[in-house]
Amino acid sequence: DNMTKSNTRFQSSKIPHTPMFLFEREIRTRLIGQGLQEFLTCDLFGPSMLSVVHGTDAIDSSWVKVLNPTSIEQSILRTSMLPGLLQVVKYNWDHQNQEIAGFEIGRIHFKDGDKYIEQSVAAIVLSGKSAPHHWDEKPKNMDFYDLKGILENWLSELNVEVTFKAGSVPML
Repeated sequence: DNMTKSNTRFQSSKIPHTPMFLFEREIRTRLIGQGLQEFLTCDLFGPSMLSVVHGTDAIDSSWVKVLNPTSIEQSILRTSMLPGLLQVVKYNWDHQNQEIAGFEIGRIHFKDGDKYIEQSVAAIVLSGKSAPHHWDEKPKNMDFYDLKGILENWLSELNVEVTFKAGSVPML
């Protein structure tokens, strides 16, 4: 039998990564370095979940609706990362896991008149105690200052100066 194996050749693409991809990868690496876990949630939600984010002020005309949804609860592209992250927290709390420190990097979608807009965003969610029970440090409930510390560390690594001021988002 004179069959010979040919060498398989692989050549990666010479097309460079986009700046946004590289920036998101850098953000992901830095947030994981601060001890956060990455979450991936679905882009599709229903009106009930979006009303959690927007309350009664929800602007139906800004939603990007799916033409043939499998259900009403998967009929709109997300306008915020919050509904998905709240579902992650609820699922974990339902399974007796209250210590959550995570983030998600993804896209939100909305309409502005006839124009469709997609934005890249990063979101962080914290719940439960700030230190595991076996640490020497006494566990305390995570709060605004834990989140502020993560943001300050992250942004200072990116050489971004930031100041914080009180907001007026009703649900927060």
